Amino acid sequence: MSKIEIFSAKAANFEADSSMPSMLSLDEKALYRDVARQYRGEGEVIEIGSWLGSGTIEICRGLEETGEDWRLTVIDRFRWSKLYMTRYPEVPLTEGASFLEMFQANMGEHAARMTCLQAELQDLPKVFEPPAKIELLFVDAPKSWSMLRSVLEHLGPRLLPGGSVVFQDFLHITSRQLVWLLASIPELRPVRLVESGTAAVFRVEAPVNLRDQTVPRSISSLGVEELLRIWRHACDVFPAARSGELSVGMALDLLNLQADDAAEDVLAHAQAAEANGVLADEVERLARYSDRQIGRALTMAGAYLRGGVRPRASRAALEVMAEEDATIGGNQENVTLRGLSSEALAGLAKALRLPKTGRDLATRYAIHARATRQDISRLVPLFDAAVRSGAVLQAAGVADLALGRDVVELTGTMTLHGVALRALGARSYAAVNPRHDPAQRTYTGGIAGLRHRSAIRLGDVEDMIPFLTYSRDADALRGTRFDLAIIDAPSPEISLDSMLATAARLLRPDGVLCVRWQNAYAWSGHGRRPQRASEIDRNDPSQATLLDWRHIRHLRPRPLTLTALREQLEAVMSIQEWRPQAEDPAVVMRLRDKVLAANPDLTLADLTTSSVTVVGRLAAVKQGN
Repeated sequence: MSKIEIFSAKAANFEADSSMPSMLSLDEKALYRDVARQYRGEGEVIEIGSWLGSGTIEICRGLEETGEDWRLTVIDRFRWSKLYMTRYPEVPLTEGASFLEMFQANMGEHAARMTCLQAELQDLPKVFEPPAKIELLFVDAPKSWSMLRSVLEHLGPRLLPGGSVVFQDFLHITSRQLVWLLASIPELRPVRLVESGTAAVFRVEAPVNLRDQTVPRSISSLGVEELLRIWRHACDVFPAARSGELSVGMALDLLNLQADDAAEDVLAHAQAAEANGVLADEVERLARYSDRQIGRALTMAGAYLRGGVRPRASRAALEVMAEEDATIGGNQENVTLRGLSSEALAGLAKALRLPKTGRDLATRYAIHARATRQDISRLVPLFDAAVRSGAVLQAAGVADLALGRDVVELTGTMTLHGVALRALGARSYAAVNPRHDPAQRTYTGGIAGLRHRSAIRLGDVEDMIPFLTYSRDADALRGTRFDLAIIDAPSPEISLDSMLATAARLLRPDGVLCVRWQNAYAWSGHGRRPQRASEIDRNDPSQATLLDWRHIRHLRPRPLTLTALREQLEAVMSIQEWRPQAEDPAVVMRLRDKVLAANPDLTLADLTTSSVTVVGRLAAVKQGN
């Protein structure tokens, strides 16, 4: 089946008047005018949902170009809403005020050729007798299955074969029911879709008589197989990126039917679409405005699009959170999922991406580990420490790499990294750190010079969280292979060559290496407060000895410069990502001259880069110590 035609304002050499507020994209305005240009004068032209008229004026201009004797009927509530007041504060109207006169003024001389009907959409059959023939129909108001079906029942029999129907918001996720309904009506064939926006054009093959057809009166009448049939048909017609948008909408309806496996297949299609990042943002935005049922589905869809969390696992975690009186961590302000507002659900969706509390991290852990409520409750203090220490924030930088993989971390200084990575989705985690004895040491972590400790020993943490291991040397992991090796903040006592060789022994042939290099030359490398260059107080006498990077004089042996680091890594691995983290450049630029003069082997990048994360695959490493 051929794909639908994609329409753009650029290709149409279109320029729009931007003097009035508008909810339409430039492509949509151009489409309105282009469709109107096709008017043959054989039937009437109707627009439902004109708002202030940014699309209506383009319809009029297109009709004017035809040379036909045209008339336009416009139907709208013409009542200003609270939402409009929030989004368009520059418009001097109060809630409930009529904007009919403002609309007519916006139309200028075209207003004389219009009939404006101020009515509620549900009252349309009572107050509007449609003309015998409708050649062009622009529909923007109906957003639900029942409302659109009612409009088509009333106007559909008068549609003229060869005419066009334009549906605005056709591809909007919240209006997806329009897609499923229109896909059930063979008399309407999709022919064009805007490149930017949500409007689509349908060609009228024959009058639409819904009263004589078996088209369901409600979307609830559609089962899983029927929904999937409609979705596959849409994927055949629409390009990949736009069918990705449809897939998110379809997944929401499948999730509400608890068809989690089918929803996962559909979301996988959306995840592969070109607009995946945009879709994930849109899902999180919509969660704020949705009721609890759809908000739950949006949370599950967002978790999959952002982090690959499977819907069935998300549902299991959400059900754990919904247990009666489940207030994880004893915080009585945390309500159960049954009582969560749409705003709280949106927050939960974000927490699935970057947990901000121990409770959020427990939710993430429950999703992939299928933990019980009792497991989660006893782990929350541990997860709280992981969040406060900064371990979660640092682990988030490699969470996508670790998701669903076996991870080994070499020389990590914060043993809470393992807790955080397991909670964020690593299948297993092993830490190799000669300084830590799992039988004796307690877990620890630090950020900004602060330490977080607990009486819980590392051996007990291993018992609390399955597939979490702490070792003093790599020999204890002999025979075990990992998908991801992390070399974290190497210390001067342990050479990078040695750690690379260890990583080579522990990685599977297709394994990934991640090196997180803390730059000792940068301001944050002095190991004392202030931790960041942006916190420097030049008037503080106690900081006077720090302002020229004097800590560099005492670095023995001399650490690698960034250039030397890259050369050494490129010799043994194919670098796929090189992600530097910068200091405050404004402060560093003021302090650099003396440092560079005293250290000619350094570059400005050595001073302005606090750390580097390097990701790639090992090519060859000598098997050494």
